[in-house]
Amino acid sequence: MSSGRGYWRRQDVAHTIYEVPLMLQREHLMTWFVSICELRSPADMSAWRFFVDRIISPKNKVNLAVVGKYIEHRMPKKYL
Repeated sequence: MSSGRGYWRRQDVAHTIYEVPLMLQREHLMTWFVSICELRSPADMSAWRFFVDRIISPKNKVNLAVVGKYIEHRMPKKYL
């Protein structure tokens, strides 16, 4: 954040949008965010960190297939 003006530089997340609260904490903006939203206190982010880590590095993989009725008809991209 710059001089208490309520803005910070935009950063892209590496893997998932769920990393944004962790980015706020890492940039020491969580206290500012809590005060702006009039929340009681910054949360313990350890459970959230565990959640994000599971999203980034899942234990198992799932294969998905997409099936569409009109894929080879006149509207090839209708259901894609």
